[in-house]
This record gives sequence, C-alpha cells and structure tokens, in this order.
Amino acid sequence: ERTIASGILERRTPAADAQSVRLWSSRWFDGMLKHDPAPYLAGFNGPVLAIIGTLDIQVPANGNVERFHGLFRGDRRRLLSLHTPAGVNHMLQPARTGRLDEYASIETTIYPGVLDAITSWLRQHVPSGTK
Repeated sequence: ERTIASGILERRTPAADAQSVRLWSSRWFDGMLKHDPAPYLAGFNGPVLAIIGTLDIQVPANGNVERFHGLFRGDRRRLLSLHTPAGVNHMLQPARTGRLDEYASIETTIYPGVLDAITSWLRQHVPSGTK
C-alpha cells in the first residue's frame, strides 16, 4: 500500500524541496499552525458558514463539530451554519480516503453538494441588492 510519504517522495525535486522548506520554516506557516480562531469566532456576531468534510484528516469533523457548537451556544446558535458533507476531504472534493496523496488524482475541483450549500447560504445571508 502506498503511503502519503511514499507519494510525496516519488514527486520530489530539488526545487520542490527548497520551496517546501521555505514554506514550512516561514513565519506565516508557523502562525497558521498556532492560530486558534476560537477567540475571534466567540466575539463575532455575524453569520458563519463552516464546512468540514467527513474525510477531512487535516481538520477532522470529529471534535471540531463539537467545538463549533460550543462556540455558538444559546442565542448565538442561529449564527452558525455547519455542514459535514459525507465523503468529502479537506479540499472539499469527493474522496475515497481523505489522504493528502489522493488530492492530485481527484478530478472534481469541489464537490457539487458543497457548492450548493455555499450558494444557498449566500442567498440566505448576503443581500443581493436586486429584487
């Protein structure tokens, strides 16, 4: 069975390695890994759409769904629209495993059901300006 590591190693080049090292050692990447959006979401009083695919292994639905519900308790519950589409990975693509080495082989850019959820949410929460 192929692993994530073997898939990455097969596609390595010196330029790609250098780019990865620059990214992984950047202040931006370090900040992204350490960033906790919870304090910002707790103080935000606008509508929020969160989508976490059931095959997302980078931001797993298990634990994060509960965390979102904990941030939007009581009256704030109405602000949260949370979708957990089945069989969808971190890139919001239909997937078999959700593993990173699967990303490049998936032809669908974004699962149509996710696009429908986003479109519906936008129509409900964002004024169109036309009648």
